[in-house]
Amino acid sequence: MSPATPLSIGGDTEGKYQTFLKSDETVTMKASFGKDGSDGQYTLGFRTRIKVGDAPAQTSQIDIGLSASQEHGSQPQNGVKWAPYWTGMPNDYLHYQLTFDQFHLTGPTWISYQLEVDYHLGQSPVIERSYYSEPFWVLVFPADYTPVIEAAPPVVFRGQSVSVGVAGLPVGVVPDYRDYETQLGTWTPQGDQLLFSPANGAVGASRLTAQIDVPEQSRSAFSYSVEAADPVVYAADLPDVRGYETGEAEFELRLPAGLEARNTEWQLNGEVIKDDERFTPSPERLVIRQLTREDAGVVTATANYFRLSDGRQIAAGLASNPARLQVSTAFHVKPNRRILITAPDAPEGMATTPVRLVAEPDVSLRGWPEWESTDDTRLRVTKDGNDVTAVAEAEPGTSGHVGLTARSEIESADEMLAADLDFSLGALTGPAVIGPNELVRGVARPMQPFVAPEPPLDDGLPVATTYLWEVSQDGQTDWTLAATTTTNELHRLAYDESWPNLFLRVRIHSGTDDEVVTNTLVVALRPPLVLTDLRYETPALFWGDGAGPTAIRPTHQPSDMIDPEWATYLLDSGEDGAAVASVGDDGVIVPRGPGQIAIGLYANLADESAAITHAPLTVTALADRAGRIGETVTFNIPEEMLTIFEENAYSIRAVKWQRVSGDGEKTVFAGETGNSLTVALTPQIDRKARYQVEIVLRDEIWGTQTVLTSNLATLTVGNAPVLRLVDVPNFNFGHEKNGEMQAATVEELIHGAYTGQTPLTEVSPTNLDWLLSWPGQGEDKRLTVIDTRDAPTPWQLTVSAGQLSHASDQPVVGAKLGIGWLLGRDLELFPVMTMGDDTPVLALNSEARPVTDQNFTSPMFGFLSLPPLPDAVSGNYHAILTWTLISAPTPEGM
Repeated sequence: MSPATPLSIGGDTEGKYQTFLKSDETVTMKASFGKDGSDGQYTLGFRTRIKVGDAPAQTSQIDIGLSASQEHGSQPQNGVKWAPYWTGMPNDYLHYQLTFDQFHLTGPTWISYQLEVDYHLGQSPVIERSYYSEPFWVLVFPADYTPVIEAAPPVVFRGQSVSVGVAGLPVGVVPDYRDYETQLGTWTPQGDQLLFSPANGAVGASRLTAQIDVPEQSRSAFSYSVEAADPVVYAADLPDVRGYETGEAEFELRLPAGLEARNTEWQLNGEVIKDDERFTPSPERLVIRQLTREDAGVVTATANYFRLSDGRQIAAGLASNPARLQVSTAFHVKPNRRILITAPDAPEGMATTPVRLVAEPDVSLRGWPEWESTDDTRLRVTKDGNDVTAVAEAEPGTSGHVGLTARSEIESADEMLAADLDFSLGALTGPAVIGPNELVRGVARPMQPFVAPEPPLDDGLPVATTYLWEVSQDGQTDWTLAATTTTNELHRLAYDESWPNLFLRVRIHSGTDDEVVTNTLVVALRPPLVLTDLRYETPALFWGDGAGPTAIRPTHQPSDMIDPEWATYLLDSGEDGAAVASVGDDGVIVPRGPGQIAIGLYANLADESAAITHAPLTVTALADRAGRIGETVTFNIPEEMLTIFEENAYSIRAVKWQRVSGDGEKTVFAGETGNSLTVALTPQIDRKARYQVEIVLRDEIWGTQTVLTSNLATLTVGNAPVLRLVDVPNFNFGHEKNGEMQAATVEELIHGAYTGQTPLTEVSPTNLDWLLSWPGQGEDKRLTVIDTRDAPTPWQLTVSAGQLSHASDQPVVGAKLGIGWLLGRDLELFPVMTMGDDTPVLALNSEARPVTDQNFTSPMFGFLSLPPLPDAVSGNYHAILTWTLISAPTPEGM
């Protein structure tokens, strides 16, 4: 030993002094250190350091007091046992043992040890100098150690890697691995493990054996050999799939025998797949139908994996390799596909359409496509690379069926591709000229429709089709969506009235077929004509019971109209306004319900080609009202009606409010000539009456005058809010005998049979030291509080008991009265009162049970106790109860 800095214990053990043993063995150690002849004046101190595995090093407390002639037999640190300290020699020796059972090791572990000798002058705690031994390393194997081979996770997919080997080995212990499947993939040594990477597409399982040989070094050699009973690693694969548009793709988890996937979540391009008409996921398979080019991408499967031999789950939430989904366009027409062939700029009787058959660069057609037709349709086929154009010679509007076959170089030179096509021939047709007479505020009226070609039937059934109608000013650019329909006819068209003409085309979507664009129509636009606005007797109407007039007529319209047509449209949307009002051939309007509409007039004029005008109309009602006695309510002429009067130059000349009784008699409110009527709700008000307003309206442009009568508005009158004590109980006291109530006897009163010793909560008809009054004796036992005020408004009820006395005015001093009611099976009680004491007690408040909506009602029970009455006489004894109901919260302390 020599003076030095303490060494760190741990790290690389190569070149260090070491030994290998099992945990139930010991190591006998001896340390020596030289003396310089002056050690007689020193006291020696010893410390030891021990480090177990990766745990921090533990240092013992210093032990001072060992002189050159003493022996040391203490145990200063766990795992170290001292033997005598040898003296009288040129060098001094320390003899000790290292033991390891007390560390409770679970696997092979490096344990390192170091000794420190400190010199102290006399008994001073100050260390004069220190000596350190070299670290001593021991690789300790637990006595019951059994190596385990494992991989985490044990399932590995293409492109992944996993470490396989004996778990929990310390630095420096490298097993000899054997008997693994080399054909399954690569096994690369990596420290004490093997790194396994499966071969591309490999599927299988591999066992593994390991041999650990411990060399002899201070102890006899020993070894371990382990062979896994089950495979320790499983190679799996999710293969790539190539499919074709409109076809199917099936992905399958390829797993080795003895392995099963459960709770599998499939994803396509990062999106979780749900079971529906296109996708059918199962634990080990995924089927995708009706493939599109957008489906191309990556498919993954995340699953839990179970070993079938013992049913044990060996991997949870494990993701597969990403499998590529390629979607190729073979024939761009699928079997039994319906195709709409239109006739853009084609001669009459001819229709053409290009059909893109092949799109993938590595797929091509060989030879010429062969077309067959089941009818008299004539077909011409041209081919330019992978573009095939079919020309059908038939009358527009007819339908037919053709079949297509061709060879391709997809996967097999002998593969024959085929497709059946149902087709129809047609073109977009419609009027060549439209004008402003077909517009109401930019929305076309019903007109000669534009008609688009329809797709053929699908097995005799119509196909869900969407028609997108587009307009353009030049037919080349800036196509704008003007309308969307689900039928092939367009009856309204919005456009810019400043254009001299417009171009119209239709984009047609039918089922899963590709978009078809029709030919383009050129439509001339008539210039708009400016006419005086259409005027009616009134621009606003009432509707409902009693409203009038029930129809209004136009007061101004062009006089030289030819074939006039009338229509109503909702102001906001241009949709049919028949639900608000209907208009007849003569322009007379009948209100139907509330809303705002435009009345359109379309006509040819004697000296002009066409004309259009419109007028706004509001249909509304006088609103119903409701209130309670003591309040007031107000009826108002609707604000939207007043606004439209002002905006269209109509003025109100007179207003008359009237009440209409149940038998139809009308009473005018004198002096009420404004736009509103306020009614006071008194107890004498006629609750069956309804209310109405008459308006005298003048057209300030044409000078006509109209009287409008509103509908009959209902006034609902509720009672005034009230707080009232409706019922109070009367009590007749007695006791029960043989199922019947009996009066108390004079003898019972004299001897004090009813002194009330039993607590009221335990009183029953068979426990008769109280006189009782039960609800079953009559309806006059009920207590009722009615509160119709706005909640929450608190109230409280008090009661006091007057003096109980005989009919001859003989008082009974000391009588007590209890009152209560049943809440479920429980007896609720007022405070017991001393009769004759006029102090009221709080009986109830608005928070008591069972108060409902601030109301209380319940049959009441009475309990009467009497002191012994030596002077009792027969006859009636009576007292007065005073009940007081007030609107106030419960006082503090009550």
